[in-house]
Amino acid sequence: IRFESRRSERTHQQVRIEWRPAASYGLLRVVGYKIFVNNRLAAILSEDQLSYTLTNGTPCDQYTLQVQALSNDK
Repeated sequence: IRFESRRSERTHQQVRIEWRPAASYGLLRVVGYKIFVNNRLAAILSEDQLSYTLTNGTPCDQYTLQVQALSNDK
């Protein structure tokens, strides 16, 4: 399941990312999203939550954020 980032917004104290809903693939349906910060699981969101705000970062540090779509595939 693929999706694309819509935008990101940064201030001195937080970074917010937003994305478009992931498309369905065959019988698979998106049921949520996992958010990883620097390869560590930071949050699990429901399918209708299409943004995440990183609030506990340190200025001048570098962060990698990744969004993974979760499907109804058991």
